Amino acid sequence: MKLFLPYGREARLTLELKPHTLIADCVVRGEPLADVLAATRRALLEPLDLPALARCVVPGDKVAVALDAGVPQSDKVLAAVIGQLQSAGVEPADITVVIAPDDALAAGVDPRTALPPEIRALVALEKHDPANKGQLSFFAADAADQPIYINRTLLDADMVVPIGNFRAANSLGHHGPTALIFPALADDKTIMRHRDKNLKLASRAGEDAANKPGDKLQTESEELTQLMGVLFTLQVIGGQGEEVLHILAGDPRSVRRRCEELSQQAWEFSPESQAKLVIATIEGAASRQTWDHLARACVMARRAVVNEGAIVICSELAEPLGLALQRIAGQELSSESLRKVRKEVAPDALVATELLLTQERAKLYLLSQLPEETIEELGITHIAKPDDISRLAKRQGSVILLRNADRMLVT
Repeated sequence: MKLFLPYGREARLTLELKPHTLIADCVVRGEPLADVLAATRRALLEPLDLPALARCVVPGDKVAVALDAGVPQSDKVLAAVIGQLQSAGVEPADITVVIAPDDALAAGVDPRTALPPEIRALVALEKHDPANKGQLSFFAADAADQPIYINRTLLDADMVVPIGNFRAANSLGHHGPTALIFPALADDKTIMRHRDKNLKLASRAGEDAANKPGDKLQTESEELTQLMGVLFTLQVIGGQGEEVLHILAGDPRSVRRRCEELSQQAWEFSPESQAKLVIATIEGAASRQTWDHLARACVMARRAVVNEGAIVICSELAEPLGLALQRIAGQELSSESLRKVRKEVAPDALVATELLLTQERAKLYLLSQLPEETIEELGITHIAKPDDISRLAKRQGSVILLRNADRMLVT
């Protein structure tokens, strides 16, 4: 039996398996939207529990569009949002697109490319820097009386329109649609405190349930965002690669509930048993070829693999190691190394934790664009070419395929 597994932006793996060895081939359910631009316009004209976006603004308003990292076809979605704002009399020069530090701009991708040139020249693009005090304004104090600073452009705006990349409810680091505002566009100390809470939740929950959403963190995000006056959101549910399945807009809580239902329908899988080998792919553009997405894929893959089995991640990852990953490089895997990384304050501490948890359960292989020595230093087996995966699969008695594993919900 011959199967084709896309990964990365346009790469494809040819896999030959004995039919009886395949336990499950987990592929997203649902048809992708044929016209993302038109679907976004419809969502903005008929939002959930709110008036149309064009009725929420008036001429002269300053509008900040907060764009989440990894939104599929973000250029078309953004073009539709700006078009609706213009239809209400908002001038392009009064619109600023604010993106998180880890968004695709770092890879040289401009989300304004679908705008007409004359409009694109007027719409400002701002990359949020959580360490730049000039970009921040004091907003409030948290429950521990620690100050919270938020991106100044958002606080100064008359209207904030978040465009989110919706993920499954127990996806790694997920705390609802409002998380793209808070903590993503807060100051560096607030972001680090939030990551520390994430690590503590994972530590208490244990390996299997480590990535269930923190209800308190989600509630905190929703309440603070509402206090800011952010009462409208647009969320995109991705499909295979850069495809889009659903676009919803409206009240943040109403949108979250509906997105969770649709996301489960598309991405939740319950294989009948675990497999000796799990092959997981990460498809899509550079914004998905990151350590964060690889960690999400690892979380889902280890739920599907037997203890002491094998996991193969197929990606085009080229992102350098973060601080936490650098510190675990070359170290022996142990409970002590896991304990130390959970105390890390580095931005990628949660990623390093998930990699160690995965390696405790299974042998981890990685197909990427990183140098072999970088991968091997992390205790991960480097795959030189895609054909090696097919040879590995032939030696296993059972296989599960997780396509777009970083978006999947394996139960």
